[in-house]
Amino acid sequence: MDSRRDDIRREEIIKNYFQAWLNKDNGILGEIFADDVIYSECYGPEYHGISQILQWFEDWNINNTVLEW
Repeated sequence: MDSRRDDIRREEIIKNYFQAWLNKDNGILGEIFADDVIYSECYGPEYHGISQILQWFEDWNINNTVLEW
Protein backbone atom coordinates (compact mmCIF):
# COMPACT_ATOMS: atom_id res chain seq x y z
CA MET A 1 0.00 0.00 0.00
CA ASP A 2 2.83 2.44 0.74
CA SER A 3 4.21 1.89 -2.77
CA ARG A 4 0.89 2.95 -4.30
CA ARG A 5 0.75 6.01 -2.07
CA ASP A 6 4.31 6.92 -3.10
CA ASP A 7 3.36 6.55 -6.77
CA ILE A 8 0.39 8.87 -6.31
CA ARG A 9 2.56 11.44 -4.51
CA ARG A 10 5.20 11.35 -7.26
CA GLU A 11 2.51 11.81 -9.90
CA GLU A 12 1.11 14.79 -7.97
CA ILE A 13 4.56 16.39 -7.80
CA ILE A 14 5.07 15.98 -11.55
CA LYS A 15 1.64 17.42 -12.33
CA ASN A 16 2.36 20.41 -10.06
CA TYR A 17 5.69 20.97 -11.81
CA PHE A 18 4.05 20.98 -15.25
CA GLN A 19 1.28 23.25 -14.00
CA ALA A 20 3.86 25.72 -12.68
CA TRP A 21 5.20 26.10 -16.22
CA LEU A 22 1.72 26.45 -17.71
CA ASN A 23 0.84 29.12 -15.13
CA LYS A 24 4.27 30.80 -15.13
CA ASP A 25 4.14 30.43 -11.35
CA ASN A 26 7.32 29.38 -9.56
CA GLY A 27 5.68 29.20 -6.13
CA ILE A 28 5.69 25.39 -5.98
CA LEU A 29 9.29 24.91 -7.12
CA GLY A 30 10.73 25.39 -3.63
CA GLU A 31 8.51 22.55 -2.42
CA ILE A 32 9.42 20.26 -5.31
CA PHE A 33 13.19 20.73 -5.29
CA ALA A 34 15.72 20.61 -2.44
CA ASP A 35 17.87 23.69 -1.82
CA ASP A 36 20.94 21.86 -3.15
CA VAL A 37 19.24 20.37 -6.25
CA ILE A 38 21.12 19.80 -9.49
CA TYR A 39 18.76 20.04 -12.46
CA SER A 40 20.12 18.88 -15.81
CA GLU A 41 18.33 19.57 -19.08
CA CYS A 42 18.44 16.97 -21.86
CA TYR A 43 20.51 19.23 -24.12
CA GLY A 44 23.23 20.02 -21.56
CA PRO A 45 22.58 22.99 -19.27
CA GLU A 46 22.73 22.35 -15.53
CA TYR A 47 21.32 24.46 -12.72
CA HIS A 48 22.82 24.09 -9.26
CA GLY A 49 20.64 25.02 -6.31
CA ILE A 50 17.07 26.19 -6.05
CA SER A 51 18.10 29.82 -6.59
CA GLN A 52 19.47 29.00 -10.06
CA ILE A 53 16.34 27.03 -10.93
CA LEU A 54 14.14 29.92 -9.87
CA GLN A 55 16.24 32.37 -11.90
CA TRP A 56 16.17 30.09 -14.96
CA PHE A 57 12.39 29.73 -14.62
CA GLU A 58 11.88 33.48 -14.37
CA ASP A 59 14.27 34.29 -17.23
CA TRP A 60 12.82 31.63 -19.52
CA ASN A 61 9.24 32.79 -18.93
CA ILE A 62 9.99 36.40 -19.88
CA ASN A 63 10.04 35.62 -23.61
CA ASN A 64 8.55 32.13 -23.75
CA THR A 65 5.30 30.39 -22.87
CA VAL A 66 4.50 26.74 -22.31
CA LEU A 67 1.12 26.15 -23.93
CA GLU A 68 0.69 22.47 -23.12
CA TRP A 69 2.52 19.36 -21.91
